[in-house]
Amino acid sequence: MNETMGQIIRRLRRERRMTQEELAEILGVTFQAVSKWENDTGMPDISQVVPLAHVFGVTTDTILCVGETEPNVDAMQIYTNAMQNTRYGVLETYLSAFNKLKEGLDGKYPTNLLLLNAASGLGLSLVLPENGWMYAGKDAGQISRDTERYTNRIISCSPSPSDILSARQRLVYLYSARGEFDRAESEAYKFPVRSDLTLEANLARVNEQRSEYGKVITELCTDIDYTLQHIEDDVARLGQAYMKENRLEEAAQVYEIFFNMIKAIYRDECPWPYHDFDSGDCYFLLAEVYLKQNKPERALDTLEEAIRYAERVEQYRKEVHDSAAGGMFHRSPLLQESEIAHDVEIALLNSPNSWDKLRDKLTDPRFDALKDEERYQYLLTRMKV
Repeated sequence: MNETMGQIIRRLRRERRMTQEELAEILGVTFQAVSKWENDTGMPDISQVVPLAHVFGVTTDTILCVGETEPNVDAMQIYTNAMQNTRYGVLETYLSAFNKLKEGLDGKYPTNLLLLNAASGLGLSLVLPENGWMYAGKDAGQISRDTERYTNRIISCSPSPSDILSARQRLVYLYSARGEFDRAESEAYKFPVRSDLTLEANLARVNEQRSEYGKVITELCTDIDYTLQHIEDDVARLGQAYMKENRLEEAAQVYEIFFNMIKAIYRDECPWPYHDFDSGDCYFLLAEVYLKQNKPERALDTLEEAIRYAERVEQYRKEVHDSAAGGMFHRSPLLQESEIAHDVEIALLNSPNSWDKLRDKLTDPRFDALKDEERYQYLLTRMKV
């Protein structure tokens, strides 16, 4: 086995010169679903495995990427049963999901990569204190040890370099959270130094030489999309680091420059919410900096901008749900052919209502200094707090 299921579906589709939309139409699913499969953020329903095999002219063994189909279908069912009842804001549902994944791994399928990756990712989310309501508290220690086991197992048994790098990334977070900094640094040094050493950048190089420029456009738009995710995450953390060092002017400039860059790229579009909303988006981080600079009016301006942004996101979600075409795309030529745009769209459409998250942030104690401000009270009313 040399590929994940998603990589196999993507390769077979491209070999047959099919678009995601064409494959989706044949299977009777949305193109968002196909995109999610290909990026290993979701799995086809069991009922889709045979049709996929027929479309591509291969066996179901090929689609499932192993010699025996039954164990993998069973493992997929374990995954589905574990994850289908998770509910935003309800820790117990995520603890239950982790335990179901653990039962599958410690019982029947100790090396199943679908279950290993799911348990590793979910386990990490549960053991990071900064994740707020999702932090497992008294259970975090045991979950951390289980997560380490599963993550190291991925490194040992996965043939996929992407799987292995993702696993090592989780170990960096895991060891850092536990204060095991030497181990975290050891894992960090196993990563490439340059951020352009990516699959999409290299595929684009190959297709330039083939003169297949349509593929080059798709690959480079996708690479830029990933790069923007990386930049936004780095910006959020860089500004926080300047703030911790009490270098407030530089912290504010980091976020201001970032917003100017995003506006230049997207113009009148609603930018994708790349940075994890639960760990702090850049609007609220900038408002916090302004408060520390004793600039309450600018802090309020930024909080209001955060609400306007959320309103645009909600409007976008409504338009996509109401659209018979079933999807909207980037208009910027830097991003309009990105293959991961669909994945972000799926996450946006399937995520809980952003107002819940926004209310949590607006009422965070770091903004207590604004409680008596009339504009702040208006914002609370606007958010129905």
